[in-house]
Amino acid sequence: VYEPTSASEKHLAQLFEEFSHFVLHSEREECLRIIEDDVNNGGMSVGELQGGSHLHSIYRVSFPLNDDDDDCQADSNNAAVKLIYYYNQQHGLSSKTSLTIGKIKQYMLGMCDRRSRERNCR
Repeated sequence: VYEPTSASEKHLAQLFEEFSHFVLHSEREECLRIIEDDVNNGGMSVGELQGGSHLHSIYRVSFPLNDDDDDCQADSNNAAVKLIYYYNQQHGLSSKTSLTIGKIKQYMLGMCDRRSRERNCR
């Protein structure tokens, strides 16, 4: 795990922390409804993982394969996009400060690049 170093990485790390608290705690019921709606209606972006219990389930939520959903619209068929849209809507974030699929992908690729450079894999 790498600590964020740049201002943009630190901003995204803060958004990730806030988003995870939003999904797991403050808006848990609505976020679970979005996830279960995908599962129950044949969506392809959510899968239930092993390791949960009869009280709590563990899900993986996949990003869309294309970047058409990067603007995170509520009418998307992807649960990850719907969750991010709901988070941004509830927090009144502008397009500049909002969480998007593109920003998450960019952050993740940057961290992978940093790891590759440290291991001299280039």
